[in-house]
Amino acid sequence: MFNAELIEKVRSFPQVHAVGRDFLSLYMTQDVVDLFKSLNIYFGRKDNRFRPDHRVHFKDFLKVEPYACFPQATWLHDMGSFSYSETNLPNIANIGRYCSIAIGLSFFGLRHPMEWVTTSSILYDVKEANGYRSFLEARRRFACDDLEVVWPDDLNQPAPVIEHDVWIGKDATLARNITIGTGSIVGANAVVTKDVPPYAIVAGNPAKILRYRFSEDVIERLLKSQWWHYSPEIFKLGDFRCPEEFLDAFESQDRPEVYSPEPITGDDLFNAVYNRFC
Repeated sequence: MFNAELIEKVRSFPQVHAVGRDFLSLYMTQDVVDLFKSLNIYFGRKDNRFRPDHRVHFKDFLKVEPYACFPQATWLHDMGSFSYSETNLPNIANIGRYCSIAIGLSFFGLRHPMEWVTTSSILYDVKEANGYRSFLEARRRFACDDLEVVWPDDLNQPAPVIEHDVWIGKDATLARNITIGTGSIVGANAVVTKDVPPYAIVAGNPAKILRYRFSEDVIERLLKSQWWHYSPEIFKLGDFRCPEEFLDAFESQDRPEVYSPEPITGDDLFNAVYNRFC
């Protein structure tokens, strides 16, 4: 939760569209873009691609590493350094370092109870505030107001975890509660319903493994190296165009210090907005 004493002050800032106990929505004016830039959070290939009325939102649980890039963002989500997403992903997304996400990525929606008599959400999605109006009226019309409201188990499963150095092609779809392994590639239009092993290339509907990027030996060495824990300086060690030569250099030479930046949290951003614009 954000600092309650500061929320009302922040609410009055012209850069702020809306603020609550756990979220902040900002107009992406040049001074807001500059604020993000000072924290090494970026929004594409240009310094300011936004219209004056464009807004970006984030929650208090946000954790972003420096040099993450959100070219299409409305909601900021967890992302590691040196990654970008050309898709506007939900705030629950969790992406590692050195990832490349094309446009059109989507996640499966809420689960429906296929083990019940009906998969229809008329049995539970009937809250007066935000339930489907057709369901609410039908329950009244057919004297079902007293029908028990029971929410299915595991209705809203966790978002998929996208590890490091993952490339996801255009218009791919990922099931929830799966892991897209380090170094893997997801082909365009793929529908991925199961975990993807490290360095696998998958495609199709449902997605299947076409092949692996490298031999078992090279994959084992890459995973053991955990090179993604380093800044791009690591690529100066050896020829990054040849994994074997790069690994030989990585394993035999002194390496730079592990790159361990403090993640920028939602609270950090909230406080930065207050300090910059108060």
